[in-house]
Amino acid sequence: MVFNAGQNTAFFENGPQMNLPHLVRLRLQQEGLQVVENFQDFLDDDLIQAFKNMRTPIPGIPGV
Repeated sequence: MVFNAGQNTAFFENGPQMNLPHLVRLRLQQEGLQVVENFQDFLDDDLIQAFKNMRTPIPGIPGV
């Protein structure tokens, strides 16, 4: 099932689904996980690693 942009946002950020803060969603996008379909081939260990990656801060770039 293909989601439109609003449905993708709702899936990632609304309470009944993932309930992620917007900044965490942006971090997932940096990991290459932009739409629901990106998760279809994930195994449990892959999801656990993605969640651990979200907890690791990304250092800022000076001057940006």
